[in-house]
Amino acid sequence: MFSKVFGHLHPLDLLHLSRTSKELRRVLMSRHSTFVWKTARLRIKGFPTCPDDLSEPQYARLAFETTCHKCGKSRTLKIDWNIRVRSCQPCLKASLVWSAKFEKRYPEFPSEIMNLLPYTRSPNSNGHETTSRFFWEPAILLVAEQLKRLRLNVMLKEAGAVDIIKFKASKETEISQILSHARLCDRWVSMAAMERSNESAAAQRRRIAAIKAKLQELNWSPQEISAVSCHSSFGPAQDLTDRRLEIERQAYNERRKPRVFSERRFIATKLYNSYVAGASQYHRALPTVQIQESDFADVKKDLPILIAHWESVQEQQFLSLLPAVRRDSQCIVSPLKLAVNVLKCGHCSTFVMCSDALTHARNSPSCLETLAFWESVSDIIRNIIVTLGLDPHTTTEDELDHLDPRILCLECAPTLSKNDKPCRLAMSWRCCIDHFRLGHLDIPTSRWQVLDHEQTRQIKVAEGVSEDHKLRAWYCKICVNLTAKDLSTYAKTVGHVRIIHQKDQPVLGVDFTRNPNIRRLRHQSLFFGDPELLDKKWKVQSPKPPKPPKPFRCMHCLHQPGRMFEKMGVYQHLRDKHGIANPVMGTDLTEPSMAPHESTRSSDF
Repeated sequence: MFSKVFGHLHPLDLLHLSRTSKELRRVLMSRHSTFVWKTARLRIKGFPTCPDDLSEPQYARLAFETTCHKCGKSRTLKIDWNIRVRSCQPCLKASLVWSAKFEKRYPEFPSEIMNLLPYTRSPNSNGHETTSRFFWEPAILLVAEQLKRLRLNVMLKEAGAVDIIKFKASKETEISQILSHARLCDRWVSMAAMERSNESAAAQRRRIAAIKAKLQELNWSPQEISAVSCHSSFGPAQDLTDRRLEIERQAYNERRKPRVFSERRFIATKLYNSYVAGASQYHRALPTVQIQESDFADVKKDLPILIAHWESVQEQQFLSLLPAVRRDSQCIVSPLKLAVNVLKCGHCSTFVMCSDALTHARNSPSCLETLAFWESVSDIIRNIIVTLGLDPHTTTEDELDHLDPRILCLECAPTLSKNDKPCRLAMSWRCCIDHFRLGHLDIPTSRWQVLDHEQTRQIKVAEGVSEDHKLRAWYCKICVNLTAKDLSTYAKTVGHVRIIHQKDQPVLGVDFTRNPNIRRLRHQSLFFGDPELLDKKWKVQSPKPPKPPKPFRCMHCLHQPGRMFEKMGVYQHLRDKHGIANPVMGTDLTEPSMAPHESTRSSDF
């Protein structure tokens, strides 16, 4: 009964089964079980017969077990059928003997042994063949021992010279049979690899067909199916199960969302543009109709109510993102205008002021769902406001922009400038936020130092014109009916307010403002040096001491006249290179105040 069951197993399964217990090993490794191994081997299509020099278990181990025969390393795929070995690259390199170095490596063995050994022409695991012969070292030692025993028997007259001749002839015949069988095995390996490749391709085609059929049942269009065809689940060469298909369907839907959103946005934009084009054609088609301002009286009357309602809805949406303590605070200033109330955009990984949240979400609609209150950045802004001497509960973003201070980070160690003066980076309040949250992740509380009015003026003069002020992002709030063409730089907008509207001191946010739809640019921070601003806990690094002079020269190295030494260096040089243990000044080395060319020059005078 066991024999019939075992005959349906794979040879590798029989090999593993023989190692599970002593009883099974005794049964499967006996000669009476040879037909079991043979039956299992014949079930493999095209597999060559077992050679005479190997038993059935040895043949199964060589062909199917993927461990190195010498070190036991797993996943060793290279089989050298010529020498009957499966070996990894390090073991091949260590155990293969090149025929050209055989006599040098084994001077005690006769060179005729090489004619009695199977050989390979592929010394590497990559399978590339050469014209040389390589022998497996254990086989060399085995044949050498057999030949040595025969010759000893001849000397003891227990055997004759004919036995040695027969041994050599049998070995040559065995080598010929091994090489012929190796060619059959190599051919079988190639055919098996081709069959596995064809089966893998067929399984992959079945999987793709099943996925496409399921997506068509879910009313997916051919374009959508083509868009997700690059998904990783299309690649594995495995049949698709119902459970796996349900998991992959959810992944497809996630990949489908951005595409559906993009397509819907494209359709909506197309409809809107066609509507606008149709409306303009309608206006041009009725030139006789007189439109007056009174025709829009009803709409004009309701327009402020609509705008106020829309603003209220947006404010409530952003207020809901703030903590309850900040949202319900009894303050005359709206919580959305306070500088300490800042949001984090999970999509862009940056901070967004509440006043800019609507613009940020309009420019990137996918960011609206990822906005959330950012507690750590709020604490940084709070510390900056307290350092400025202001109240965090009433200070707005516009007030900080109008003040525009320059601040030093006391958590940064001072550095030395080109003039060897200690200095720190002077930053605007917006740059301080990015500086601290990106550069001091391990520090819970920020510490700042505010420059006075004169120091701030010096820094701003050195900075020059801000990059944000160079943008055409500013406009006058006093003028009406402005368009995108009326946007200008900061300097031109301020000049416009002063000259046209007679405002000597234009106020940001009242007389002029910045277009929120244009992204702000950070200005370049500069280093500010002032020893009085340094914290005592930081130790300023002193400049490196100058290198000691090298006035000595070796008198024996005339081919290197420019090479100079310190005193200990020249003594060591003379001892190591020239073998002079007790050098003499003037003979072996020069005086510190006298170089060879200087002494010659002085003697000429």
